[in-house]
Amino acid sequence: MSTETMRWPSGTGSIDFSELEGKKITAVEMFTVEDNDGLLFTDSNGQQYLMTHRQDCCESVYLADVVGDWDDIVGDTVISAVCTFQDSPDASESGTWSFYSIVTFKGCVTLRWNGESNGYYSEEAGFYKIVPDRD
Repeated sequence: MSTETMRWPSGTGSIDFSELEGKKITAVEMFTVEDNDGLLFTDSNGQQYLMTHRQDCCESVYLADVVGDWDDIVGDTVISAVCTFQDSPDASESGTWSFYSIVTFKGCVTLRWNGESNGYYSEEAGFYKIVPDRD
């Protein structure tokens, strides 16, 4: 897995995280988009999926933990991709922990995103299917 900086892609469409189910993940890359944490998943068809949060005023969302081994999902088909939420006990005003679990026959990786805000902004990561730009 590499860590790099990339720009926010112009051709993205928000999708449900469960869209990963049935896909064979061939690569996962960690990066930053405009100073925000991000993950880029690539499947065996070359389709890419972006998980990140586009910052707005009065909020902070970042990847807090990765539990599991990336080798347990890379090269295998996803049998389950689910997201659950829990209120963050550490937040000063409003906070949400978002847990994204990816399960294959080889194992599981769970991502915990920490989001905090004044209560009026999104506190979770988004999941996007990257749509190529059309000229």
